[in-house]
Amino acid sequence: MFNILSAFDHLKGANRMNCYVLTTDKKEQRLFRKILNEPAIYESPRDLLLTLNASLTGSIVILDVAIAGHEHAGFQTAEILRKQNPNSQLILLSNDSSMANACFEYQIGVLDFIIKGNLDLSFQNRLHRAVKKAQYNLHRISYLRPINIHL
Repeated sequence: MFNILSAFDHLKGANRMNCYVLTTDKKEQRLFRKILNEPAIYESPRDLLLTLNASLTGSIVILDVAIAGHEHAGFQTAEILRKQNPNSQLILLSNDSSMANACFEYQIGVLDFIIKGNLDLSFQNRLHRAVKKAQYNLHRISYLRPINIHL
């Protein structure tokens, strides 16, 4: 039998970048703790923004579109994050596929928009691919960033 969690073991490696997650759903929080490397989980957009405001490098941020009954809180948070740090890798989650169009309306440049559904293997694989791509993007950004040398 295929073990879902073992498929994500390589994401839990010590050299992986942490993910910041914004969701109020406890079931999702448990899942993220199982398949991601020590995710920093937030239930409040304000707390997430305060934490990431101090970050000078890009981050991997997974945002639920609807937070505590506010239908577009994830989009609004992503807008602010994009202004604070253009290199952040944003992955949005929603139960409503029609929200995908709002990604274009908000012009926030998300890496992926994933329909949560029942958090099955398909969802987990899609999330895995998105996080892996985000790690790759951040690695390339840091590798290609010029280093100033003062002589």
